[in-house]
This record gives sequence, structure tokens and C-alpha cells, in this order.
Amino acid sequence: YERHTIGTEEKSQRADRILPDFDRDKVTRLEVSSSKGAFAVERREAGKDKKEKGMPGAVQPQHRWVMVSPFAAAADPSVVDGLLSDIEFMAQERKVEGEPARKKAKFGLDKPRVTVKISMGAKQVKLVVGKEAPGEGLYLGIAGNDEVVYVVSMYTIESFMKAPSDVRDRQLLDLLAAQVKDITIFKGDAVQARFEKAGGKWKATAASLGGSPMSVPTSPRASDAAVISETTATGPVA
Repeated sequence: YERHTIGTEEKSQRADRILPDFDRDKVTRLEVSSSKGAFAVERREAGKDKKEKGMPGAVQPQHRWVMVSPFAAAADPSVVDGLLSDIEFMAQERKVEGEPARKKAKFGLDKPRVTVKISMGAKQVKLVVGKEAPGEGLYLGIAGNDEVVYVVSMYTIESFMKAPSDVRDRQLLDLLAAQVKDITIFKGDAVQARFEKAGGKWKATAASLGGSPMSVPTSPRASDAAVISETTATGPVA
């Protein structure tokens, strides 16, 4: 990915944002904790596979983000990108400044309902979300800044209320259809169906699903899609 520096004009356009200097391309780790659970994801550079302890196999290059807590797994990149967008565009509705802002307990920031910790290399930023504010908002503070407390919309914070299972990549295998050479489906210990690909074409070498032959298109690409779709859609679920 290409890194960029936030210019003066762009900063002025971000004046109402909670983190006007936030650069999503520099985020290396994101940790979120809420009533739904806690999780942490880390960025992995494309082409630099890293085998995590407890993870079956290496994370493939297409997974830019991996979960490292509470379990090791590939993270859903669209979910992580969505969280980063929510951080980037998080805007204040109003704020409390000076002496009143230092009374953290008054705003529920001493016992936050949501915490978001963002690591950008050696730099870290921690957002804490407290009580409901008058109107439809929540109090939000930045750890280490005792001079201001923000009010942000509830809708903004709801996106961080995710369980770890909501963040993991739901793709079971890091495989492309073109990489699959054979598929065997079992029912108990018995083979229910077996398909093999030779010369770009699939053929059934064991009983077909449902007891009847499966029609496979002549196009190699269409054949891949048909066999993968048929076997994953009607095969037994573990």
C-alpha cells in the first residue's frame, strides 16, 4: 500500500474529527474491548506470511489483517477496514473542556463501556467511551488528555460492539477454485462423492451427490465454480 502525509488543507477539513491526524495506512494493531468481548488484530505485510501459534497453516498474502487475540485466525479485511473508517471519520458533536473535563468518573470514563486502542508503530492512541450524554450521544475521552471530553453519536460507537467471532474471516480455507485438484465428500466413513480434475475438466469418480450424475460445464472456469458450489452447498456440514 502507499503511505501518504496528511497536509494542512486536509487537516483543516478534519477539524471536527476526534483524531484529525489519524492515518489508517500507518495502523499496525487495533484492539477493541466492549461488553461483546475483546479482540486484537495486527497488520501483516502482503507477501510476508507469518505462522501464528495455534493457527493451522500460514496466513496467506491476501490476508492483510490477522487476529492475534483471543485466538489466532485470519481477520475479515472488510470488517477491519470498516472499523478503521469509523475511527477516521469519528466526529465530535460537542465537547467539554478545562476543569470540568478532568472529572473522568462523572462521564463514566473511569469504567469505560468501550475501549479502542490503536497502534501506529511505536505511537499508541487509546479511546475510552463512557456514559450516555444528554441527547443521543456518548462521552468519549482520549487517554492521556485530561483537558477535553467529547460527545460522539451512539451510532458511531455501536460499530465497535463486536464479538471476536464477528471479526474473524469466515472463509474456511485460503484456496482459489483453480487450485483445487480433487474433492471427496464423506458421510460418516463412507465416500458419498468424489470429483477429480484432469486437463482442466472435472469428472466424478465415485457416487454422485443425491445418487444421480452431476452435469458439469465444459468451460474449465465454469466447471470449477459448478463443482465447488455443488459440493459446498449440498455436502454435509461439520
